Amino acid sequence: MKSLKYLALGLSLVALAGFGVYQYLFAPPEILERVANNKPLEFAPSEFPTSLQVIPSEETADGFPKEVKIEAGDHSFTARYTGQMTRSKNLLVLSIDLYALASYAVDPPKDGDSEAMLDEMFQSGERKLLLLKFLKPLPGKHIFQAVEEEIEISFTDVDLDPLRPNMDQFLAQFANGSMPGDIVYIAWLPGGRLYSSFNEPEDVSLVLEDVPFVRALWRIWFGPQSGPERFGLVSSLTGDTQMK
Repeated sequence: MKSLKYLALGLSLVALAGFGVYQYLFAPPEILERVANNKPLEFAPSEFPTSLQVIPSEETADGFPKEVKIEAGDHSFTARYTGQMTRSKNLLVLSIDLYALASYAVDPPKDGDSEAMLDEMFQSGERKLLLLKFLKPLPGKHIFQAVEEEIEISFTDVDLDPLRPNMDQFLAQFANGSMPGDIVYIAWLPGGRLYSSFNEPEDVSLVLEDVPFVRALWRIWFGPQSGPERFGLVSSLTGDTQMK
C-alpha cells in the first residue's frame, strides 16, 4: 500500500515524458545509482493533514467530473473544472494518445486571455488539483532518462540540485508502469504541499513540501514549452483552446 502511494507521483511523471517515453529502454547507470542511494523524505510539521480525500461530482465534463470536493482533515473545499488536455506521441504516420489531464482550481483565474490564465495557474499557490488518466500502457523501465529530460526542459529557471532528492524518490517508483484507465491524483495546497495517489482518491497522501518544485511541476503542462494543447486546460474559463 505504501509503495502505491509513492508510485503515484512517479506515474504522473511518466506522463510528463509523453513525447520521449519510448526512446529509452534502460535508465542510465548514474540515475539508478542516485535512486538506490536515496533516503526517505522527512516532512516538516504542517497545518494540513498527511492525506486528503478527493470526492468527484457525478456531473461530468468530457469524461471528467465538473467539480471535485477535497476533504483535508477539518478543511473542506471544492475545486472547479478549468479544462483538460491530451498528451500524444507521433509514431510514423500515427498519433497515439498517451493520457488525458484535467485541471481544477478552488479560485481559478477570472481575468485575462488564455495565456495569462495559464501563467497564473502555475505561478500561484492556491488550492489546485490535477487528474491524470492514462490511455495507453506505459512500461516504467523505459522512462527514467525521458523523465529527466522533460524536467530539465520545464525547470529552465529552477536550480535542480536542491530538488534532486525529491526527483530521485519519484524516479524510484517507475518500475511498475501503468495501464489504461489508471488515474493519478495530484493536489497542490498552500505552502508547496504536494499530495498524490495512484487510483486511490480516498487516500491522496502528502509527498513533499517544496514550492519551487511544485510550481515547476505544474509548469510542465501549463508552461509555454508544453505546446498549444495546453490551452485546453483553461478552455472552460475562456471558451477557447487556441492561443490568443
